[in-house]
Amino acid sequence: MCPSDVHTDDRTPTTTDQGDDMQRVKKILLWVLVAFAAYAIFTSPDQAADIVKTSGSMLGDGAKNIGNFFDALLGR
Repeated sequence: MCPSDVHTDDRTPTTTDQGDDMQRVKKILLWVLVAFAAYAIFTSPDQAADIVKTSGSMLGDGAKNIGNFFDALLGR
């Protein structure tokens, strides 16, 4: 038998694969995050609105500052 005749991918599949476990953990964490966000919105909508407003303002300021950086870099 020649070494090229041996197939390394002929292994018996296991019942739990690490990739499947990670996907399951990610899915659970996503659902926990969604549940927490819904809970936070329903229990204190005013604070949730302030957080969204502040986050939007921060993103807008960040985009403006990046634009200013590239304008300064290009000498405009």
